[in-house]
Amino acid sequence: MRFLIAILLLSGGAYLYLYFNPSYKLSMEAKIYYSMGEYRIALELANQALELRSYNTMAFHIKTRSEEALKIINYIEEADKYQQEIIEILKERPISKENKYRIKMMSDIVIGNYEALSMTFVEDEKLKEEALKRYQKFQKLNRNIVESIEKEENRLSSDY
Repeated sequence: MRFLIAILLLSGGAYLYLYFNPSYKLSMEAKIYYSMGEYRIALELANQALELRSYNTMAFHIKTRSEEALKIINYIEEADKYQQEIIEILKERPISKENKYRIKMMSDIVIGNYEALSMTFVEDEKLKEEALKRYQKFQKLNRNIVESIEKEENRLSSDY
């Protein structure tokens, strides 16, 4: 019985400490925003918590995860921007060799940026799935454009 009371007192005391400590209160708020997918707000709150107490491991983990999630969001936005540019290029017919190389360069950038992402600590599966879809789309585009460039170069070299 005494053991149970001691555990309740300790856990209650720990909860009160965490709740009334400004750094840990901020990190708990950050965790809530992170779980809602509000990564910018979570990052801001985690940074504030770390300013108050640099050893706040909860805030450090939320900061790290939020930063990685924001990198994925930025990747998705960048991939969408490049996709729009490529759509504009593809409207011109025939597609010039220079434009094919521009498309290849853009797809190489998107592919490389995906491969540089760290997905390990990000829990948002939908976000990771969206990034993967864009990566796969640009891989396919890259294969097709490389094939097109090679065909054109082979055709030109056989003409000589």
